[in-house]
Amino acid sequence: MQEYSVRRVELKGSVRERMGKERMTKAFATAILAGFILMAPLLAAGENATVSVFRCEPYVISLEMTQSEVRKKCGEPANVETWEEERIKRDFYEHIPVQTQEELSQLPLFVKELITIEEAEYNFGPTRFMYYLRFENSILRRITVGNYGYYSWAE
Repeated sequence: MQEYSVRRVELKGSVRERMGKERMTKAFATAILAGFILMAPLLAAGENATVSVFRCEPYVISLEMTQSEVRKKCGEPANVETWEEERIKRDFYEHIPVQTQEELSQLPLFVKELITIEEAEYNFGPTRFMYYLRFENSILRRITVGNYGYYSWAE
């Protein structure tokens, strides 16, 4: 039987320590990166998502639809909140039919605009997500997807 001898190469202390620190730094950076990658879906799942369309069987509801169109297709919402906001908007004198050079050089006029906001909650039961529709002056401006719905005992 033949014997083999294993020869071990010894590194000097400083080189060995440096290589160990580099490995530890790479391992630490990899662990941090993996942690962020694994946590990203969990962080995103905690927030409600905004979408541009949703299905209200058999119809598709999209942004810019009127409140009456949505109600005809989806029925009455489970909950409705209504309030008014006052917003400041810039008026560039577009309503003036003929504009002189002097009128065109004026700074824009700031006007107050009263907006009626209605947020409707649609609950389609525990097997589907809830949808929150935001209407501004009866026009659908935002669709937000919530958590799973719930059984409504009133029905």
